[in-house]
Amino acid sequence: MNATIDITYNQVLQLVQQLPVRSQLRLGKYLQNLVTKKKDPALFTKEEFFHRIDEAKKGPSYELKEGETLEDLIERIG
Repeated sequence: MNATIDITYNQVLQLVQQLPVRSQLRLGKYLQNLVTKKKDPALFTKEEFFHRIDEAKKGPSYELKEGETLEDLIERIG
């Protein structure tokens, strides 16, 4: 059975502090490995990066007209 548990660093510290020192060290190393294996959504491959750029280019684009301020542009595009 696979299960996912979301736990904060402070919660881990509280649990670990209740254990004997030797167990704290072993558990700490194990939990550190679990935390580092969790996928970070901010990390992506080079191909994914350029795919996101290409998708963003397909969307609408806006240009400042001559004499227009940024506030005017924001109001215009609403």
